[in-house]
Amino acid sequence: METFSLFELNEHIRRVIALNFEDALWVRCEIAQIKEARGHHYLELIEKDADGAALKAQSAAVIWAREFSWIKRKFGDVVDQVLQDGVEVRIRVRVDFHERYGLKLMVEDLDPTFTLGNLELKRQEILKILHEEGQIGRNSALPIPAVVQRIAILSTRQAAGYLDFVHQLTHNAYGYRYDAELFSVAVQGQLVEAEVSAALGMVSDRSDDFDCVVLIRGGGSRIDLSGFDSLEIGRAIARCPVPVFTGIGHEVDQTVADVVAHTALKTPTAVADFLIEINLQFDATITAMYQEILRQARERVARSSARLGQLTTALRTAPASMLSVQRTRIQQILPSMQQFSRMRVKALEQLLTHAGEILHAMDPERTLKRGFSITTRNAEVITDVSTLSAGDQVETQLATGRFTSTVNDG
Repeated sequence: METFSLFELNEHIRRVIALNFEDALWVRCEIAQIKEARGHHYLELIEKDADGAALKAQSAAVIWAREFSWIKRKFGDVVDQVLQDGVEVRIRVRVDFHERYGLKLMVEDLDPTFTLGNLELKRQEILKILHEEGQIGRNSALPIPAVVQRIAILSTRQAAGYLDFVHQLTHNAYGYRYDAELFSVAVQGQLVEAEVSAALGMVSDRSDDFDCVVLIRGGGSRIDLSGFDSLEIGRAIARCPVPVFTGIGHEVDQTVADVVAHTALKTPTAVADFLIEINLQFDATITAMYQEILRQARERVARSSARLGQLTTALRTAPASMLSVQRTRIQQILPSMQQFSRMRVKALEQLLTHAGEILHAMDPERTLKRGFSITTRNAEVITDVSTLSAGDQVETQLATGRFTSTVNDG
């Protein structure tokens, strides 16, 4: 059997590849890792199985600085959005095999619409699953507290959106104070799903400590925000027992997180303004209630004061009026009273005269002069003879004297 050197074998492989892959071809794959050095971009490309658990293929690729400049001029900033770790891409490559360096794919072009289209298809599929599970609308059905002060923030401390949110919230014009706790999570890349889902789980376990959850990032391309188009994040938001507000910063489309959240706002600053507005509405309600109570109290005081004034006036005028009325009545009845008094006096005079005549007629002295006498025993007048006994001493009063006698026969 003939024996080949390693160089001879690799040279043969190079000729076979060059013969069979004369032209560049389009390849669908995922960027596992990308690095830049001196304008060149070195990629590690992979393909996973249907479950996304195991690798089916893996290869190295390179975009030389000249080709990258041409691609950048062709597509602009979208190139930087597509060429990121974890992004599925469609690229045109030329297959190259070097006897020393092995197989390498030379990237000559890419198709950004493929990446964006796949992201949208993935988003729609996830939304369909969440809708079938009844997750969409679940978090939005939760009531927002009348006053929001205890906030769980899901973001990264270095993000400009986080700093904008905190500044807007703490420097509000109304002096409202907030108790915010940061749960640091990745807001871009492959770690977004795992870290955001885990943080939402921690918040759910401490749901009594928070009034709401704020998930903020602060802008970025559609691809930058693709980490929030996650089934697990969607489920975690839907199941969270406190309202979740998003301010991821997408100006056109909504991410899965936005759709499932209680309220989706465009920017972190808008989320801060929304929270301030909640408390401002409560403040306005309390102020309106206070003003209404004050108005009713003032009205009651005014009515009571008016009534008191009426009573005061009545108290001042009533006695004089009553005196005037009584004086008039007295003047009206005075002649009758005077006439009645004269008649009464006359009647009494007549009664006295008659009584005097009776008394005069019944004067004991006159009675004695007519031959009557008064017999007494021990100063008691005797009117019944049966009360006397033999031997009783009695005294008899006559008109001109008295005498004493003894009873012989009782």
